[in-house]
Amino acid sequence: MKLVEKPKENPYWLTLPNLLTLFRFLLIPFFLSELIKGEMFKAFLIFLLAGLTDLLDGWVARLWNLRTPLGRILDPAADKLLLVSAFLVTSISRFSHPYSMPPWLTAAVISRDTLIALGALVLFLWKRIKTFSPSLWGKISTFLQVLTVLFVLFANALAEKNYCHAGFIENIFSQKIQTYLFVLTFIATVISGIHYTTFGFKKGFFSH
Repeated sequence: MKLVEKPKENPYWLTLPNLLTLFRFLLIPFFLSELIKGEMFKAFLIFLLAGLTDLLDGWVARLWNLRTPLGRILDPAADKLLLVSAFLVTSISRFSHPYSMPPWLTAAVISRDTLIALGALVLFLWKRIKTFSPSLWGKISTFLQVLTVLFVLFANALAEKNYCHAGFIENIFSQKIQTYLFVLTFIATVISGIHYTTFGFKKGFFSH
C-alpha cells in the first residue's frame, strides 16, 4: 500500500493566505462599528467581504501549498472572533433591527466554542495534542451559523434601504422561517459540541 505524504507546511509566515486572514481580523472592528451605528447595509457588506476572504485564503493555501503553522492558528481564530462578535451584537435588538438573533442561540454558539477551546487546551496540556481536524458536524454547524448571521444582516439591510416593500420582506423573513433556521442552527451547534466533547474524551483516555 502506498503511503500518502502529508503536505508540507510553509516555514514562512508572510504568505498571501495569512495576509488575507490578517485583513479579516482588521475588518472585524469596522463590521462591529457599522452594526453599532445602525448601518446595516454596510455591516452586511463587510461581513460578506470577510467571508469571501475566508474562502479565498483557504483556496490559495491549498492551491499553492502555502499552509503555515501560524495560519492553522490565525484562520480559525479570525473565523471564531468574527462569528462570535456577530452573534453577540445581532442578539441586541438596539443594534440589530428590525431583526435580531435570539439570545438562546447566541448562548449556545458561545458555550460550544468555549467548551471546545477549553477541551483543546486540556488535551494540549495533558497529551500534547496540537492538531484537531474539523468534523463533519463542525463544518455543518459553522455553515449554518454563517448562514444565520447573513440571514439577519441581509434582512436588516433590505429593511434599512427600503429595497423591497415591507410586506414582502416580512413574508421572506417570516417568523416561521426564522424559527426553522434558528432551531436548525441550534441543533447542529449542540450536536457538534457533543461530537467534539466525545472526541476529546477518546483522545484523552484512549490515545497513547
